[in-house]
Amino acid sequence: MPLPRPQVTVTDLPRGDAGTFKTVAAMADMIRKGSRHPAVRSLAVSIVYPYKSDLEKAEKLFSYVQRNVNYVRDSALTEMVHSAQYQVSAYHSNGFYHGDCDDHTVLLGSMLLSVGYPVRIVVIRVGRTPGPFNHVYLEALVGTRWIPMDATKKDSPMGWAAPAIRMQRIQI
Repeated sequence: MPLPRPQVTVTDLPRGDAGTFKTVAAMADMIRKGSRHPAVRSLAVSIVYPYKSDLEKAEKLFSYVQRNVNYVRDSALTEMVHSAQYQVSAYHSNGFYHGDCDDHTVLLGSMLLSVGYPVRIVVIRVGRTPGPFNHVYLEALVGTRWIPMDATKKDSPMGWAAPAIRMQRIQI
């Protein structure tokens, strides 16, 4: 079966924080839309179905994205954000998917939101020197705690977050 046309937003982005927040706004919209897509919800339900606790269900979704989405940076000239629907379809066709931190965030956020977990996007500046934001990940409300979910690092557990010298959270 051919892959659906990628739902990717490609625009000229302003540099710095203005470009970051334009990208994050597109990501938030993709997460909301992805959470309502039948294929995304069906996959999320199939992953969490056998588990009882909210924490265990959230961990299984986190592990799924961490294990099945390979980290690959965007082109040096283009910011690309793929929809959750496209990522799920690509996985079913190829057995894997690849994307950068915003793609991990969109897929995991859509899956979590589709099964009832409130989510927010966290943008940070990683490194020792001031500058624009350069990484994004997700936090999910599990019970009464917001838990960091940076699925880009294959060896980091749910709850780990990269040390940041600058941070902002955006509610979905």
